[in-house]
Amino acid sequence: MDQDQESRKLKKDIRLYQLFSLGFGTIIGVGWLIVAGNWVLTAGPLGAILAFIIGGCAVAVVSLSYAEMGSRFPHSGGEVVYTFEAFGTAPAFVIGWLLVLFYVSICAFEAISTAWIISVLVPGLEGPVIYSAFGEDVTLSALIIGCSGMVFLTWLNYRGGGSAASFQDVVTIGFALISLAFVVGGIWGGSSDNAQPLFVLDEYGSAWAGFLAILATIPVWYSGFNTLPQALGEVSDLSNPNLLNRVLLLTLVAAALFYTGVILATSFAAPREVIAGADLPVAAALFTAFENPLFGQFVLVAGLMGIITSWNAMFFSGARALFAMSRGGMIPRKISEVHGKHGSPHIAVLFVGIFGAIGIFAGREAVLPIINLIGICLSSAYAMVCLSVLRLRNKTSDTAVFYKVPWYPWLPALGFVFAVTFLVLAVVTIIRDAEDKFPLEFIALGSWAILGVLVWVMAGKMRNSLSHEERRALIHLR
Repeated sequence: MDQDQESRKLKKDIRLYQLFSLGFGTIIGVGWLIVAGNWVLTAGPLGAILAFIIGGCAVAVVSLSYAEMGSRFPHSGGEVVYTFEAFGTAPAFVIGWLLVLFYVSICAFEAISTAWIISVLVPGLEGPVIYSAFGEDVTLSALIIGCSGMVFLTWLNYRGGGSAASFQDVVTIGFALISLAFVVGGIWGGSSDNAQPLFVLDEYGSAWAGFLAILATIPVWYSGFNTLPQALGEVSDLSNPNLLNRVLLLTLVAAALFYTGVILATSFAAPREVIAGADLPVAAALFTAFENPLFGQFVLVAGLMGIITSWNAMFFSGARALFAMSRGGMIPRKISEVHGKHGSPHIAVLFVGIFGAIGIFAGREAVLPIINLIGICLSSAYAMVCLSVLRLRNKTSDTAVFYKVPWYPWLPALGFVFAVTFLVLAVVTIIRDAEDKFPLEFIALGSWAILGVLVWVMAGKMRNSLSHEERRALIHLR
């Protein structure tokens, strides 16, 4: 077992400060570039901002539970490790399997979005239409760009967590600088008259419908803070247990400020009719404000950098979730092999790269179902982590020093309530948007669940070959 353990230890070449760029870069992504106009049109600028602030506070409460579990169990795998400690192997597999669906789906989403933005930046690049998926044409350039990006990130992550984190630092700094410039430019070059009305009212004169519609998607737009615990097994210095909590909260505050800036810049820069008629409303709004296409392209470059940071971090996290499940014997042990030179989970990296590339072939129409699926997967993980804190705080006699959520048990319980609320809102939104059709999201989720059952059954003999203590020792390797 000692030799087996040594062969499954990841290289520790990530600095603690790099967790911020992993988390912030993951949260931002590119979705805001596509749907920020919808936020303004659905809830009004103030309604949307309040949804992001209130929802961000709810996510921050959940993040406190992540801080406690992460500082207590600083191992690769995040939610898989925490659920295993609190509830055992089977629930850990379920949560891990949902997270793998989330990470692989979001990698495909980022690849599709990358091709989309590059085609706007470089008109005429689309190339011939290869086929149609869900009523949307899929072009040759979209497939080439998406798959090329997936190959690059597979190579980058294959070389180890340190390479992925260093790349993340550079792109995140560039993204932050460009984003600050276009947010200030949009507000300064626009007009407060364009931002009226501040709230969108429904036929009953209420602003609640729009506000709740945005609030339902909040786990999607703040998803990414939970990538930080995935990297803890590769962080070189974890001597201060309170640092993880501070980095998590700083990441969420930075994301909330960014989203507030984007909403203000979009709503100030152009009238509602311009935003409503644009595929990429933030870019269209900046173009309208300055009557210069360069400003719109400026926003697109920021969006492209946001895609790359989110894509890289999601890729990184997906490989670690798979790695933790495999190391614990929940799925084939081969996946938890560590590369002899790079110290990376190279088999898990290849798995994410291959399945993420397959998702690219679904085309642009898969974007909205992917976003809706994210809400279900993440809310389930959030709820389980909060429950893990409630179950474990007084379950063991562990004397290790770690961060503890204040006002126990009320704050972890409140985090659980928030997570379940997000889950219910996500399901209701899917059903509402599907109208009379059976939701595509439920088909995808059901198919993934069937595949998970097959994997669980096939891995039964291997799983039973490990005792609980042997599995725990492997999962806790650092």
